[in-house]
Amino acid sequence: MPRDTICLAMQTNPTYSSLVALGDSFTEGMSDLLPDGTYRGWADLLAARMAAASPVSGTPTWRCAAS
Repeated sequence: MPRDTICLAMQTNPTYSSLVALGDSFTEGMSDLLPDGTYRGWADLLAARMAAASPVSGTPTWRCAAS
C-alpha cells in the first residue's frame, strides 16, 4: 500500500486506541540509543505516529505495550 494511502487511512479512520508489539530487542530498540541514553524502537515510533494521527491527539487516551 502506498505511503499516502496509509497516512490517509490513519487520518480518516482513527479507530485504534491501543497498540501491542511483541518482539525482542529489535522491537524495543536496544541498538538505537538516543542522545539521552534511552532506547526507542520501531514500536515506540509507530505508537507515537498513530497517537499523533488520533482525533484527540495529546490526550491520554492511547495505550502502548511492548514486550
